[in-house]
Amino acid sequence: MKYIFPWSIQGRMCKSALAVALICTASMHVDAESLVSNRSFHDLNWNIDTNKMVKPHTGDSTLLKRLRNNRDTLNVTEIKKAPYVSLQQYLKGNVAGVYVQENNGEPGTIQSMLIRGISTPVFSNKDVEANQPAVYMNGLPLSSRHPFVYDIKQYDVNPLGSANNMFAGIDLNNVKSIEVIKDPVRLAKLGPFAANGVIWIETNDAVNTLKNKEKVSLSATYGIVAPPREISPVNALYEDSFRQKFYDTYNLVYDKNSKPAYLNDRTDPKYYGSSNWADKYYNLGQQYNANASLKGGNENASLLFTVSSLRNSGIADSTDFQKHNMNFFVTMQPLKNFWMDAMISGTKTNRNRNRNLRDRYAETEYITDFSYPMAPGESAYNNFLTLDKETDDRNSVDYISGYLKLRYNKRELKTGAELLYDYNVDTRHVFWPSTLMESVSYVSDFTGTNRRVVLRGYARYSFDFGGKQQRLDVQLEGNHYRDLNKYNYTRGFDGTNDKYKTTISGGYRTYHFVDKEEGALTSSGLSLDYQYKKYLSVSAIAKYDGYSKMQADRRWLFTPAFSANWNIKNQLNIDNNTLSELSIVASWARIGRLIGSDRFAAGSFYTSGNMGWLNQWAIPSANTFATISRPYSSGWGSYGIDWPYSDKLNVGINTSFFNKRLGVKGEFYSNDDKNLLTAFPVAQEYGYSFQYLSGMHVNNSGVDLTLDGDILRNSDKLNWKTSINLNYNKNKLKALPNGQNELVIGDRKLVVGQAIDQFWVYENQGTYKSGVDGNLSMDGVSFQDGDAKWNDINRDNQITADDKVLKGHALPNVTGGMTNYFSYGKFDMSFQLFFALGQSALNRYDSNRYNFSYLDQRNDINAIKEVFFWQQGKERNDYPVYNPSSSIESYRADQDLFLEKASYIKLRSLSLGYKFGEPNNKKSHDLYVYLVANNIWTHSNFSGVDPELIDFNGYYRGYAQRIPLTMSMGVRYKF
Repeated sequence: MKYIFPWSIQGRMCKSALAVALICTASMHVDAESLVSNRSFHDLNWNIDTNKMVKPHTGDSTLLKRLRNNRDTLNVTEIKKAPYVSLQQYLKGNVAGVYVQENNGEPGTIQSMLIRGISTPVFSNKDVEANQPAVYMNGLPLSSRHPFVYDIKQYDVNPLGSANNMFAGIDLNNVKSIEVIKDPVRLAKLGPFAANGVIWIETNDAVNTLKNKEKVSLSATYGIVAPPREISPVNALYEDSFRQKFYDTYNLVYDKNSKPAYLNDRTDPKYYGSSNWADKYYNLGQQYNANASLKGGNENASLLFTVSSLRNSGIADSTDFQKHNMNFFVTMQPLKNFWMDAMISGTKTNRNRNRNLRDRYAETEYITDFSYPMAPGESAYNNFLTLDKETDDRNSVDYISGYLKLRYNKRELKTGAELLYDYNVDTRHVFWPSTLMESVSYVSDFTGTNRRVVLRGYARYSFDFGGKQQRLDVQLEGNHYRDLNKYNYTRGFDGTNDKYKTTISGGYRTYHFVDKEEGALTSSGLSLDYQYKKYLSVSAIAKYDGYSKMQADRRWLFTPAFSANWNIKNQLNIDNNTLSELSIVASWARIGRLIGSDRFAAGSFYTSGNMGWLNQWAIPSANTFATISRPYSSGWGSYGIDWPYSDKLNVGINTSFFNKRLGVKGEFYSNDDKNLLTAFPVAQEYGYSFQYLSGMHVNNSGVDLTLDGDILRNSDKLNWKTSINLNYNKNKLKALPNGQNELVIGDRKLVVGQAIDQFWVYENQGTYKSGVDGNLSMDGVSFQDGDAKWNDINRDNQITADDKVLKGHALPNVTGGMTNYFSYGKFDMSFQLFFALGQSALNRYDSNRYNFSYLDQRNDINAIKEVFFWQQGKERNDYPVYNPSSSIESYRADQDLFLEKASYIKLRSLSLGYKFGEPNNKKSHDLYVYLVANNIWTHSNFSGVDPELIDFNGYYRGYAQRIPLTMSMGVRYKF
């Protein structure tokens, strides 16, 4: 059982929590003027203190205008045409500096998004969460899956639970705007949750829809998901012939002693007969998305009610994802200058997962006999499907969130307080019958809860002086966050009868796992915004953050931030439409980073590898009982763990030309993440493998560039708008704990001065054909003719880890996208391209394919052959042919033989639309119909199926379903 640290954060945090109710923090509000004003986009400013678009008032600071112009927003209206189900899919290729890894076409699966690179190394799927940006919806930082769901798994394949994409539950139909926040000062205002950047989502609510003339809106799409066309199924003859050439090259006998059992009999119709499994595995899927909203009221009280339902199908294995949303918003003005806003939202998502054997055995951690793979014929696959009908696999996530916001605005005084709530439950129930598990049935139940409660408030006052040539805005703010993450997981083996499909019946041998973490974060501070005339503005922020998961003597962190904006055109009074805008922005901030586990707050702790059942290793013990659980194979944590933080620098230039028809925004950034926590190996004499230490320092630097062009502007004739975004990013390890120069964790190596996303591989130099040095060996085995030849870096005649080098990058150096929008009369057309350049992939799929003689001797999860093993891929013909009888593992994955470039460019979407009705007739209803196609074309030299289908650590395993071509038709109607 894990050590649970309580929510209490000592006396100082309690005092700060009290201060929350009195002074509290900046949040999202609309002032009184905005309720009665025209809310067109061009009339709106972005208020950095309320983090919401508001109607500009007299004396608005240049700083606010600068931040408005510095926004990175998405064209949500255009993106909504596509049948996307997740937030990550909305962001992909649309904002400079944002890189989305959609590495599986199976709908509803986990996806990763990075803003300006990775801040910490990724050794496993658990580390991905530490690099994700925070997602705010209507001012609420959404809670997500806690990384401890990976702790007790032996295989790093899926987390416990549904493995659904947690951000796929957002009701994208009701989203009004999506912004990517990268500016250090704005991130500093949001506090430690914003250390990796922020995705800021605004939904339609009872306030911002009040002035829209339409009271009812309906929209619906229907489309098809097309299976791949280039599938080439094969049978055992193809595999047998593939292996034959290796034995023929070295004049070796290729007989039943050299072959696996399923290749021995060429008369066996199961393996050497027809290969038509694909007819049942791949399918033409359907998808739909329907949404309705109703709004009403007046300036004193209004409401908005929305409902939506979505289904998105995969192309294989009958996979699909379903989502149902319901939202209710209300706002009212019970007193003069006083408003109340409220929201409650509920969502349910369900996912039908794949039937992959690897995923099943990674869950059960029970290895059966893999010497006979599933046969490639349709009859064999039909038999599998018949047995699989007894499977019960349910995966769902239920969400509920809401808020209550009170605000009082009178002249220059703005105050408010908020209570926000986010709650989700991740559930999985799975049963696999004994007929699929070699007479051993399996059942498991998982329930994981993630809850976040936020208390927030603020007080702001504005001063005008110097003949209204100067303005000073002063704000006190505070936040208090309370998080709860817990799960209950029960698994059972070997029931008495397959008709019993739950752990409470059937006589299963059951094992129970429970974990729970609670955390509290208090953040309060002071911000000053000063404006001088129309050309100079500066901002300063001082925050004080306290976090319960830090150790007692390090729970508090002071974080300052500064920014300045110089509007060169305004100061020089340049009255020239050729140069419409010209300003320079500089900002710096220090932001605390949150540690994802509460175990470090307790001081010394140990984690044993030998105290658990079924080889489970994540059972820590308190310091006073440390001797009971030796050896501490998973690690030791001690005192002296410092609060990690991020220093962010941003310098940018914003300019536009030709009456703002061409906009150019460029930003240079440098993000230094310091005091990062990492596991560091120690001497074996200590009795444990590694110690947790703070002191790692990672830098990400680069450039964001955005070009916006209003190229053709001809009223009802041809119009053309284009937007291009580009990012160049590089990361570098600047320091390791205790002044160390390198760190090895598993198959990754970090070296100070090098990138943290590089592969650690042997350099392949071909094949030993003759004259092998008899003293040259690897792990005590001498090299022979026909073995792989690897570079002996240190010339000691021993091929060891010391001879491996750092090569390639798992992440691209350059990412970007291009969107074009055309309109002519009532017709419009748009398309989007996006690209990623400079990354590499380690092709473990090919390594396993060529390493058959080694894998045939093993019976582990890496030796599993799925039904889609029986297909011909994009075969490379440049791999050397090595001796299959050698004791040297010549086709091992950790060599640059399998390291290949994975750059790509994609035509992601193409749409065509038509709007009915008269544009200037206010009584005319708004009816819009459109067609859209997605994932249309990809160009890449990568030998795998798709360069996007690569794991988060840069490995290509060939397991992910393809991202499908989809074609949809949609309609929108407002009245």
